[in-house]
Amino acid sequence: MNTQKSIRFNPMRFRIYLILLSFSLFLPDIVFSQSSGEAEKSVKLPQGYYISINPISLLAFIPSEVTKDFGLPFLHNLESGVSLAGGYYFSQLQLEGRVVLGSPSSLIFCPQLHAGIRAFPFRNKENNVIPLGFGFFIRSWDTYYTHSELQYLNVSPQLNVGYLIKRKKFFYDFRIGLQFAVATWSNLEYSTPMADFIGIPSASINIGYNF
Repeated sequence: MNTQKSIRFNPMRFRIYLILLSFSLFLPDIVFSQSSGEAEKSVKLPQGYYISINPISLLAFIPSEVTKDFGLPFLHNLESGVSLAGGYYFSQLQLEGRVVLGSPSSLIFCPQLHAGIRAFPFRNKENNVIPLGFGFFIRSWDTYYTHSELQYLNVSPQLNVGYLIKRKKFFYDFRIGLQFAVATWSNLEYSTPMADFIGIPSASINIGYNF
């Protein structure tokens, strides 16, 4: 009798490892910056190009009956799988684009594209920009049911407010958003485009690197 156990790929474990890795990348930088008296850098914005990741979205594949008690559907910003963003910080403006590739379940594939702008209008007594941002984004996502080939294309505007903490080249980006309308197209026969006002709140924690 063969007692050897086969090694199987575990998606849940793999995504948890990715989350831990993304957090561990910037922890040494935070520790050193605090110990060297550079905590005041947290009130400064990044400048130039950056990339960021939403680590909580890697847990979005867990069934909702498991995650609903922990608020994950709210905390992963309605994103599923790998969520990567990139953009550019000006003096008090931020331009961002985001690509999300993943699925909330084995029956659905739901890629997303986001684009938007954020403004940081306030300054403190030292004339530094306060990292409190107000943004407007357009989100589009394609909900494709793999078994039935049913498809819905959705476009939704989103308002958000967030706070950013910078540590040298790395930064945390905390956001709370609200999608207030949606337009939907379907490949169903005889279907027509639909639009409606909605109120869907969400939140996210992004980890970024400033080049």
